[in-house]
Amino acid sequence: MRSGLDPICFDNALGELDTCKNTSDSSSGGDLVFSDDQLTKCINRDFAESGVIQPWYSDTEIYNRGDFKYSNCDTQVLGEILFRATGQDLQTYADYQLFSKIGIDAIWWKDFVDNGQANGNYLAYCCLDSTARDYAKFGHMLLLGGIWEGDSVSYSSYVDSIASLDYYGLQFWNLCSSPLDENNNCPNGDWITSTIGYDGQYIMIDFNRNIVVVRSSLYEPVLNISNERKMKLVSNDLTLSNWVSTTPRGVGAYVTTSFSPNQFFYMITEAIE
Repeated sequence: MRSGLDPICFDNALGELDTCKNTSDSSSGGDLVFSDDQLTKCINRDFAESGVIQPWYSDTEIYNRGDFKYSNCDTQVLGEILFRATGQDLQTYADYQLFSKIGIDAIWWKDFVDNGQANGNYLAYCCLDSTARDYAKFGHMLLLGGIWEGDSVSYSSYVDSIASLDYYGLQFWNLCSSPLDENNNCPNGDWITSTIGYDGQYIMIDFNRNIVVVRSSLYEPVLNISNERKMKLVSNDLTLSNWVSTTPRGVGAYVTTSFSPNQFFYMITEAIE
């Protein structure tokens, strides 16, 4: 998330993807979902001007190239890099290299173009349909040090890297294992590794306590225009859409919630102990 490239959002006035206009639009990575083609503009971006105030970065702080800015486009481009490097789209590569080896059944969503990687471009930044149990298998593999039960292939160097993260890196976050103090600091300095998905989905791996915790949103795929998981979102009309319908945000219910992943994990470990 330090590519230095312009963050991309959907511009309602233009009816297409364009550089984000403000921090509200660029929050959570930038909204790509209203575009049929969610890849081309992510590839064809310019470097953002450095040393100036960028409205998508801050109203007061100067942006310098290399500063952290969470961007869905950056991860979307990673999927294309993988495709060009291996000749396999994200679903095929994941099925062969990972999912089949640890018993995961998962389907990745694509955007709504007819060409691209495979009748559409896979959405590397989001939207992998699977079960909580299968997500737990993924967490368990990491907990084992990047090696599956009875297998001989190890990814321990990658796991060591994500286990020692500071905030974010390599597509993972670190979270405090207990509620933050009044200064938003981790009181015990005890961190866990986590994925963070849409609408409060988490795979939390505690390497110290040997625990994997999975939290999943309520979800049902909306497939109103085809049976394919090809994303097309028409604003305010799900009858003309294929969409990842989660509760609450995925159905447009932008409610205020007091949910805290730190508190959630802490309560689980307290119950176990």
